[in-house]
Amino acid sequence: TLLLALRRMLDRFPDLEPHPRLIVAGAQGWLSESLFGQVHDLRLSQEVAFVGSVSQEELVWLYNAARFLVFPSLYEGFGLPPLEAMACGTPVIASRAASLPEIVGDGGLLYDPDDTTGMAEGLLDVLTDVPTRAALAEKALAQARRFSWARTAEETLRAYEFAVGR
Repeated sequence: TLLLALRRMLDRFPDLEPHPRLIVAGAQGWLSESLFGQVHDLRLSQEVAFVGSVSQEELVWLYNAARFLVFPSLYEGFGLPPLEAMACGTPVIASRAASLPEIVGDGGLLYDPDDTTGMAEGLLDVLTDVPTRAALAEKALAQARRFSWARTAEETLRAYEFAVGR
């Protein structure tokens, strides 16, 4: 969906400035070959860079250097990457799937997972509209502050106490 949305946006606005560049970080998986083929078939080889696995330090750098994080997941148990990006003040464009609406809140834009048009519009808005991106960055920081490991531990303890109390 992300690649199709990127192609749609570029077809509609071929001279778009700033020209979008998609950086894909993470180890290659069992569907990587078809993904590389799709990048080629969609004529996105100049716009998409696969950087492979990155260290935590490099990941923080990428989050901070990015205009926004796109997280087109179809299913997430929790979804740490959007939360990590928001903690860096980076707005998120994510699918409206599983836990992502709760995590992203108003710190980003949500779209239906198969909605290529909606995603393309979100990409364009956040890429080209500086006030929108700045407002989302502020909201992203505020949303990220709602989560902490201390809160996670407290809620886990309460769940165990409830379970034991039964």
